Amino acid sequence: MKEILDTAVTDGSNGACMEISSSIFDNSHTPMLIIDSKSGAIRDGNPAASHYYGYAMEELRSLNISDINILSKEEISEQMQHANKVKSMYFVFRHRLASGEIREVEVCSGPIFMEGESLLLSIVHDIQYKKEMEQKINIQESYFQSLFEHSPDAIAILDIEFRFININKSFERIFQYTIDEIKYRNVTEIICDEKMYNESTYFKDSVIRGEFVRKETQRKRKDGRLVDISFLGYPILYNGEQLGIYGVYTDITENKVYEEELKKAKHKAEEASKFKTQFIANVAHEIRTPMNGIVGIIDLLDDNLLTSEQKEYFDMLRYSVERLSGIISDVMDIAKIEAGKLSIRNVGFNLKRLLYDVGTYFKIQGKKKNLQLILHVDSAIPDYLLGDADKLNQILFNLLSNAIKFTEQGFIELAVIAGNENKEYIEIKFSVSDTGIGIPEEKVNSLFEDFAQLDSASTKKYGGVGLGLAITKRLIELMEGNIDVITEQGKGSTFSFSLKYKIVESKNNKLSNHGNKDFTDKLSKVKVLMIEDESINQHIIKSLLVKKNCMVTIANNGKDALEILKTQFFDVILMDIFMPEIDGLELTKIIRKKEKAMGVYTPIIAITASVMNEDNKVYDYAGIDGCVAKPFRKEQLYSVIENTLNKRNKEIIYDLKPILGTLDGDHELLRELAHEITGSQYEEEFLGKIEKYILHKDLENLKKQVHKFKGSISHFQIDAINNILIEIKDCCGKKDFDSLHQLLNKLKDEYLELKKFLAAYSQV
Repeated sequence: MKEILDTAVTDGSNGACMEISSSIFDNSHTPMLIIDSKSGAIRDGNPAASHYYGYAMEELRSLNISDINILSKEEISEQMQHANKVKSMYFVFRHRLASGEIREVEVCSGPIFMEGESLLLSIVHDIQYKKEMEQKINIQESYFQSLFEHSPDAIAILDIEFRFININKSFERIFQYTIDEIKYRNVTEIICDEKMYNESTYFKDSVIRGEFVRKETQRKRKDGRLVDISFLGYPILYNGEQLGIYGVYTDITENKVYEEELKKAKHKAEEASKFKTQFIANVAHEIRTPMNGIVGIIDLLDDNLLTSEQKEYFDMLRYSVERLSGIISDVMDIAKIEAGKLSIRNVGFNLKRLLYDVGTYFKIQGKKKNLQLILHVDSAIPDYLLGDADKLNQILFNLLSNAIKFTEQGFIELAVIAGNENKEYIEIKFSVSDTGIGIPEEKVNSLFEDFAQLDSASTKKYGGVGLGLAITKRLIELMEGNIDVITEQGKGSTFSFSLKYKIVESKNNKLSNHGNKDFTDKLSKVKVLMIEDESINQHIIKSLLVKKNCMVTIANNGKDALEILKTQFFDVILMDIFMPEIDGLELTKIIRKKEKAMGVYTPIIAITASVMNEDNKVYDYAGIDGCVAKPFRKEQLYSVIENTLNKRNKEIIYDLKPILGTLDGDHELLRELAHEITGSQYEEEFLGKIEKYILHKDLENLKKQVHKFKGSISHFQIDAINNILIEIKDCCGKKDFDSLHQLLNKLKDEYLELKKFLAAYSQV
């Protein structure tokens, strides 16, 4: 056939054939068949045809076109004759492959003459896939058109000039325009008033840059009314080219009304809670003032000199005072917890000693009612742990007091068992069981609520105001634990809870109850700079630290300390807060500023008598890492130093790696961003407005501006700035204007440091 094809030429006299060379025939990727136009026999096919139909070449040459084309032989013959007459024609057929699969094909067929014989050359194109894709596209278009038309959100399709191309029914409903009214008109002109032009321009610029824009704002309806909406805009792209903009507008008017009502209700509830807490605190304080006088007089009285009758009255008076003192303490604790002023201290304490003291006290209390107190302490429990011993003591006191109060006969058991343990932490399981009156099933769920009591009869018989268990539950939760109760009316109750404590490292973990042995060995060789102006304090603190093999250098005041720090580095600085010339807060700021320039960081621990919550905030703002309250035990001093040294060093270098990774290592683009961040316009836009809103006490706009600033600066991942912005938002909720002014100063300092760094970077 190759020779036949090579010799096939167009008959110039009648122009009645197609010309094809064997090279094109053999090498084409398009299936080709040469067919006898009279019989339909397939004389030849190219390799592409053999592959497409799934027949070997010899098999293909033995077939008739009717074996492939699903039309009848008569219909096929008619089509071939038609192709011969027309000389060249396109057909759409359905061909059967060797596998039996039917495919839709487009066939270009025309006559060729070879050695005087009339044949047909058919070139076959598979159009099945094209048809299927067209069908899928039509389905998708119908699907997206349905989504567009029936979406509850208003949708607008805009061209690159922000002119309306199309809108859906929800857009017509919300904004009251038809597409005929606004087609090819600019979106800003239609749904923005003059006050919104700048915002709209900002959105447009962002979308043009290829960014997604999401914002809660307002837009204008046809009747001029403003509608609260949530806007989402993003570019429509094709092959990287921006063709238009897709805008989605969600009507949030009802949400805004609900949010305002919720905000007002929340504000009223917070005000009521603050008033209640303050009222309780004031009343408790006023009661405790005369109570202190009564307690003092009782302590001064020597009951050995009293007659038996007077002693009986004296014991009744002492009992009444103790009961009233307990009630006042409970009320005060509740007030502190609700005000968020009750915090957990982590200091070293001897758990076994604490349990022994508690057990001794309640054995005496139990004997008064002929009750036995059983104390079971797991021998696997370490002696010394880090935690809040006072809070644990209060929890056990409340539970054991209740157990004795509600038990008339039998026993009380305090069991303390070691739970899960690793190298650093251990879980301790506590349980207090009694054989008392138990609790009715319907009362169990309300047992831990404020002022909850079993019933009026129990109140009269056993007393109390129903705060003990409520406080106990909250204290346990503050220490990240949970309390459970198993009880049966008439048979007793078991209250159990678990707390996690850090284990204090020591030799065999066997420390003296009197604290004569080492509290910890981790302070050996630690270099300490002690800044203290009192000679007695210098001597005491140095002696305590030298016992731990610390290397101590003493500075008598702030100026001496700065001179020493010019030539020496230390592991930790102990600093008195109230010193002449330069106080501790000012000295800390100076040290922190110098350290930033040097690229170092030294933990600073304040030693002071002022350790209220407000003081701790001031210390934290200044850059102080820890605090030891005067007067202190040596274990407290060691513990604070060790905990401070164990903390992760604060970040002191601005790391540009994350943002460079985001920018694919584009330093030029980063320099442009740095130039923008350090510009006066940026500073005025963000810091200027934040300062203005703080001065005017405009908390709503302040929160919005802080959110905007945080979103802008967050690319640089500066923890110090982000943390300050979070604190500012928190202070907005509390209306803490004093802290806001302090935070503003800190924010300015951090921004100026960042500005210097970025200015230097942009010049590299």
